[in-house]
Amino acid sequence: MKKIALAVLSSLLFATSVIADTCGTSLIPQFTSFQATNLCKTFGSAVNTSQIPATDNTYDLGSSSKQWRNAYIKGALTSGGGIYVDTGTLAATGNSQGTAAPIVNHITYGTACDGTKGFTLPAGNIGETFEIINTVTNSTCPVYPPTSGTINGGSANAAYTLQQSVTGDFTKVAANTWFVQVALDTSNTVVLGSGLTTGTSGDLTVGNNGRILMGTSASRLVGGSSSFSIRNNANNADNIITTDAGAVTVRLGATLANGNLAFTTAQTGVADNIGTLAAAGSTQTDAAAIVTTVVRVTGSDGTKGVKLPALASVSAGRLITIINSDVTNLVKVYSNAAGETITGQSGTTAISLAAKLMLRCWAYDGSNWYCEKGVLPY
Repeated sequence: MKKIALAVLSSLLFATSVIADTCGTSLIPQFTSFQATNLCKTFGSAVNTSQIPATDNTYDLGSSSKQWRNAYIKGALTSGGGIYVDTGTLAATGNSQGTAAPIVNHITYGTACDGTKGFTLPAGNIGETFEIINTVTNSTCPVYPPTSGTINGGSANAAYTLQQSVTGDFTKVAANTWFVQVALDTSNTVVLGSGLTTGTSGDLTVGNNGRILMGTSASRLVGGSSSFSIRNNANNADNIITTDAGAVTVRLGATLANGNLAFTTAQTGVADNIGTLAAAGSTQTDAAAIVTTVVRVTGSDGTKGVKLPALASVSAGRLITIINSDVTNLVKVYSNAAGETITGQSGTTAISLAAKLMLRCWAYDGSNWYCEKGVLPY
């Protein structure tokens, strides 16, 4: 009876005394820990003080098998894992790091972006992420780092351009160092503004009906240190090649219709430019293949050779000019396949091109080359 009376008394005190703040602890002197826990579960408790664990990073709220159902929280929910759910709407302002609107929420719906007005990130903690959604559909929005900060390896204090209708997740990864990851807009369109970079041998893949759009002012695709190519996925053949020297090669078989440049998958052709080719091999099989319309052959030794392009890959009337630059030795010239002839001669049998001579060959049809020799002016 004594314990029942104490239980009733305790239930009355829950709403008016400090016992309500430390429900289980206050009952333990009179009840076992198990009994105190059950009484608290039955009668509940109204808490009017902060609930702080006795030891840092030690105790849990719930478990994987005993979970709380809903949480009603006003303000920020912060965890060591970087979960922040405070949201807000903010209008872009200013035109510099000092005058742009300061970000105060971890999720910000940005408005009033006009290509000049922008936002400035807070100092933040390492590992902290701020998400900014540019809700404007036709204007970009500059996002500045905090003072002395950089974004994606850019210059200190320089803004990152957040494209229209795009979400950017800005994460502080080190002191003064931020990186941003952007999501596509609702049309699944990638808009290149501040730049898009892939790692070494990285691929940028665009899905079905996807597009890569670039701005109106001097946007460009920049190749590597030697050349840039656009390839056909069907057979990995180069459709368009540009070099640092400014030469542009378009794959044979390209057609222009209704403003679209289309390429066949069977023909590779030869480049309409001048090239240098080292003679190789001693038969049609291992001779060096000619890939330009005018070729200067080096390394002639009387045995090594070169071979013409496959007739199936060039159009009728195509002219190939071969120059033997050696001043002493001849070079052998073959067709590309056994069934292709050179001026009526079997393609497996080479034409000998003497030192300081040139050979001009025309593609007559799908089986025959017709060639003539000429003397070089030296």
